Amino acid sequence: MAQPRWEPAPGGEGTLIAVDPADPSIEYSSSFYGRLERSVYKDGQWTSKEIFPKAAEGEPAYRGQWLAATMLSPHNPEIVYHGFQYLFRSMNRGETWERISPDLTYNNPDQQGKWPYAIPFATITAVDESPFKFGLLYAGTDDGRVWMTKTSGESWTEITAGLPFNKHVWKVVASKYDPATVYVTLVGRHDDDFNPNLFKSTDYGKTWASIAANIPGGPVNVVREDPKVKGMLYAGTDTGVYVSRDAGLTWNVLGSGLPTSYVWDIAIHPRDNAMVIATNGRGMWLIDDLTPVQNAAK
Repeated sequence: MAQPRWEPAPGGEGTLIAVDPADPSIEYSSSFYGRLERSVYKDGQWTSKEIFPKAAEGEPAYRGQWLAATMLSPHNPEIVYHGFQYLFRSMNRGETWERISPDLTYNNPDQQGKWPYAIPFATITAVDESPFKFGLLYAGTDDGRVWMTKTSGESWTEITAGLPFNKHVWKVVASKYDPATVYVTLVGRHDDDFNPNLFKSTDYGKTWASIAANIPGGPVNVVREDPKVKGMLYAGTDTGVYVSRDAGLTWNVLGSGLPTSYVWDIAIHPRDNAMVIATNGRGMWLIDDLTPVQNAAK
């Protein structure tokens, strides 16, 4: 594979990026307490527009986490989801928004500081939509609640039971192989809990089972399914990347050479079959071909 070429992109000190798969010149960057921009790359430069939903006059400002949850629908990239304490949906790339959930947090005032002198708390920090069905959505919050809707938000079911109490929901991932399967990672480093909290449900979150197995101590920040091999999982932790070939029953360190560092995210390019690993403070890393790893599972 050729050396990757990096180009400047909109964002900031901390940013979640979503790129329109149908038009990569359109990018969304979510950062800083719920702010969201849509940017268009043309003639060698970016033009950005703030598009995040704002509270109505007389209504309290929405609570947005340092990096608010944002995603594009796998069913239509013009559909954008964005989380404050409520989940919002735009059907037109952020031009207009509709609130599709109640407050999904515990909304405990004793846990919240006063803006602008404290980072907001009781916010949505994770959201995902099943590739099998439009409107089958999962959302998680920084105060430990997880929710599911099959109706694009017309009704929500809390699916927190069976998960560790009051842990920050870092990722929620709807399976690409089964409509009823969902994964969740929760972190407790904020209250000195460094257990690897990685859970899987095969019944839309009615019941949960830990699949952390033999992952050593340290929070699990992200889990991803292999796009070609069912049952192969990758987990990014505070110490590196682990791979499971048996749906989470056992785990092994993935390869060698990756420095010991927090792994915040993992992405697998569907065309190139390459894994990109994002770390905290040690840069970006690439496995340019996952084929040997995938073949080892067969």
